[in-house]
Amino acid sequence: MRDLSSQTSEGSNQTAIATAELSTLAAGLNRLTKQFRV
Repeated sequence: MRDLSSQTSEGSNQTAIATAELSTLAAGLNRLTKQFRV
C-alpha cells in the first residue's frame, strides 16, 4: 500500500512539473504571437 501511495505521489509531482512547463510554453507562445499582430 505504501508503494502505491509513493507512486501516486510521484505521478502527481510529475503532473505538476509538466503543467508548469506547459504554462511556461504557453506564455512564451503568447509573447511571440503578440509580435505578429497588425
